[in-house]
Amino acid sequence: MPPPPLLKFALIIIPISISSTSTPLSPIYQRPIHDESDNLINIITIYANEEPIDAIASFISQNNLSSSYRTSILTDACELLSCSRVQPIIFRQQIDLGLPDLAELIILEDEEPVDAVYQFVVDYDLPDESKDFLMDSILSNEELQHFITREAAIVWEQDIDSVGMLYIYEEEEPVDAIASFLVEEAGLEDYEDRIAAQNQILELACEEVLCSRSRALVWSSPVENEDGVYVGDVEVLEGDEPVDVIHNFVAVNELLLDYREAILEACCEQVSCSRVLPLVYTQNIQNENGASIGQLEVLVGDELIDNVVKFLIDTKPNIDEVALKNHFFQHACNIQGVVCTRNTAKLYERGFDLGQERDLSTPKPPTLKITVMEFEEPVDVIWRWILNHPQLDQSDEVRAKNLRLLYFRNIKKHICEDDEHNNQYITCTKKAPEVFGPQAITGPGGEVVGHLSILLDEEPADAVYKFFCRCGLFKKDWDVEAVIKQVCNLPGVEGSCNRMKAIKHHNPALQITRPGVPAPISLGPLVIWHDEEVIDAIYKLKMLYKLTVPEQMSIFTDICKNTEEVFCKRTRGVVYSRPVNKLDYDVDINVMNGTCSRNYCGWRYIAGWDEIKLVKKFNLITMMNMPQTITLVQHPMFVWKVFAIMFAFARFFLFKWIYVHKRVDKHLVMYRKMFKVGVGLEAVHQKMKKDGNLERMEGVSLYPQRPVQKTMPNGGNLVILVGCLISTTFIFSQWIEPAPSIDSAMHEFLGKLPELEIFENQEVADAVNFWAKEGGKKHHPLLRQPVYYNLMDEVCNDPGLAHLKCTRRRVHEEIDAGSITLWGLEHKMKFIRDVSNFNNTDLGGEINATADTICERLWPPPPNCVEDLRKHVGEQLDINEARRHESKDLYTKIGVTSDATTNEILLATAKMVNSLGTNYPPYARIDNGTIHKDDVYKWGPDYTATWVILDKVGQLLNYEDRLWYDKPCEPVFGGAMCAKKDAKGNMMIEMG
Repeated sequence: MPPPPLLKFALIIIPISISSTSTPLSPIYQRPIHDESDNLINIITIYANEEPIDAIASFISQNNLSSSYRTSILTDACELLSCSRVQPIIFRQQIDLGLPDLAELIILEDEEPVDAVYQFVVDYDLPDESKDFLMDSILSNEELQHFITREAAIVWEQDIDSVGMLYIYEEEEPVDAIASFLVEEAGLEDYEDRIAAQNQILELACEEVLCSRSRALVWSSPVENEDGVYVGDVEVLEGDEPVDVIHNFVAVNELLLDYREAILEACCEQVSCSRVLPLVYTQNIQNENGASIGQLEVLVGDELIDNVVKFLIDTKPNIDEVALKNHFFQHACNIQGVVCTRNTAKLYERGFDLGQERDLSTPKPPTLKITVMEFEEPVDVIWRWILNHPQLDQSDEVRAKNLRLLYFRNIKKHICEDDEHNNQYITCTKKAPEVFGPQAITGPGGEVVGHLSILLDEEPADAVYKFFCRCGLFKKDWDVEAVIKQVCNLPGVEGSCNRMKAIKHHNPALQITRPGVPAPISLGPLVIWHDEEVIDAIYKLKMLYKLTVPEQMSIFTDICKNTEEVFCKRTRGVVYSRPVNKLDYDVDINVMNGTCSRNYCGWRYIAGWDEIKLVKKFNLITMMNMPQTITLVQHPMFVWKVFAIMFAFARFFLFKWIYVHKRVDKHLVMYRKMFKVGVGLEAVHQKMKKDGNLERMEGVSLYPQRPVQKTMPNGGNLVILVGCLISTTFIFSQWIEPAPSIDSAMHEFLGKLPELEIFENQEVADAVNFWAKEGGKKHHPLLRQPVYYNLMDEVCNDPGLAHLKCTRRRVHEEIDAGSITLWGLEHKMKFIRDVSNFNNTDLGGEINATADTICERLWPPPPNCVEDLRKHVGEQLDINEARRHESKDLYTKIGVTSDATTNEILLATAKMVNSLGTNYPPYARIDNGTIHKDDVYKWGPDYTATWVILDKVGQLLNYEDRLWYDKPCEPVFGGAMCAKKDAKGNMMIEMG
């Protein structure tokens, strides 16, 4: 029970002796004590009101015996008596606290006096001064001096598993004791490592002792102001940044800024300091759901926008960034220490020294800094910094250009690629700065299709090609070569085009990995130009290095999946191609294969050039198709240059023929000069004889003569001029036209034939059939002998083309089964149907083979590819057969190819008509004659389709009608419709 308040500080100590007791009662224990020689030392007596250990301790002290006697006596006594403790009282004091009963302070032998006093003060809720008063009383007792080992009492103790005993002393902050214990005994020096254990122990301790804080003190120091007046202790706790605590302490106590620097310097000598600038603003950022995104912190002197933008980059929150920036501008800019001078963040800043030689007598120029702001492209900033650098020698432009490139590469590597501590907030999205553009490129209608930019050290042709890829201009059939020429003539680009062909893809060291082979297989360098298909180039590698189809397609996919930089038109390679012209099938135009109504003009496409031996020997066709030749010929002044050269040569040779001069000998000139100056005729003759010219000069007059000149025919110069014009015009019309930009309309239907191309896994017969159909769109029908079989025989009988598939001579029908788009690449699915199999029986094997072939070319193959494609192809075949009679083309309608014989057409027609429910020989009647004809020939969709087939099939069964049917359908009325002409010259409009 605590004393009354008035008596709290009035302690009255009543002196008593340790051995003092009340009147002794009767003895309850007596025993004689002998020494080692069995000599009687004395008799110990314990009374009823005594604690056995106290009587034994008093006996041992009076007889000056060792502790072993006490242990022996206590053991014997406690077997007979009740012992409540085993330690004797070394100090007992009654204290008057003004309570009804006197309080008694008892200190046992194994108890630290200060601990007993502390517990007494706590039990009676005495002030701290009471403890000091009682300790002074104990310290004055000389008999107790050897029992005192410390001055601070233990207020809490705990045995920590596998670590040791933790003690917390009075006036010691529990968390400080716990932190010190974990550091010294458990070796947990890092705050983050011990925080969990520290909090767990602290929670237990704070249940019994007073805890004023939850973090340990790591550094403290008393501080006086400039007048020497003590203002307080600055304390740095665990987890605190020292500069923040010191800054707040200085601000609260209104101290000078120099105090912050001095205190921080002293603190950082003993405590780890991560920064020297204090935190002046902090804000927890939450998303729309209330979840914490992170903590925004602003140091003194920091630009607010810099920290906000860096916070957004670090956390990547899904919030309105503009609204967040505006919020901080409104709420943080009025806080002292926060700087708000701009609204664009600075993401990177560093000075670079170009390290050029200089005169040592001149001072070193200041290091210029590269500063990358928000929304800026780092490479553009670097290049602008290099161009404006005063140290860069501008006198030698070539040397300066090389130095700029060198500096740019080095600085870019340092900023964009190296792992710097301050470049984590910038992203280099471009490889090089823009040296041209962005230039708006417009389409035929004036609409802007995109913006073209050319980067540093980038070939303009390559930049134009990538621009085409990004904007999808290849799919719109734009002419990339024409655009490259236009761009290379633009101001700012002119003179920087080293080539007119773009590189589509370049790999200096192509490698593949093969299962079972530990090291990669090198395929050497790979360069693909813009006019070359990627799959064709890889097919050549496949044949050269014996690659498998999956290996081929994996290389193809790796290149073509980047559709922003590479355009891949096809997914199957061309294994053979050749041009076809009139000399390949010299046939009468009015009979069968008439294909070309005239010899095709054009310096690159002159029909039959590839058959001339001289052209083959000197490879003139390749020379004429070189970019340099094309550029030269298509130049606007080319025709006038040809005319000027022809006119000069004509005048030279014609004047040589027209003007005939007498032959003037140099000796004759000398002899005439001698005669003219007065030398006699005899002397001249002697000189002639001496020179051996006397006989040759016989009859020649020594008098000066004028040359005999034939008269120039009237109008000679005009004849030369007209002749040259006619010759130049003929050359221009026959050799130069049609350039891509000249007179293209002239060859809309009379242009050169398409090249014969055979793709991977394609039958030669099917390839020739496809070529004929494409050519037939602009020419007369091609699917007739001898062209059809002649081309097949030429290809299949060539020993150098043994790798081509020539297993049949008849064409099979190609059925479109859709396409699969993988990595942005469209893989077309085709099913090759044998048209002789009219009933489509036993197609399972062919469907499986088609699915296997398609899946083999998909990389990586989709899951369950083969099974899914088998099912899909089968469904597409059923759909195709169900809709076959809806086709506009009669060959497709009855299920044959355009090279079908008359008998095959009859059989196919019969099969189709019978499937629609109509009798047609040679198949059996569908009704066995039991159904009335009016019931058979009822109007409806099926009979309408039957009637259309029967109405048109006669055109295929008649030889001459079939020739006219196979003619191409040419566009009319501006392409809105197409029309054919029949044998009588009538125009037959075809709808749809």
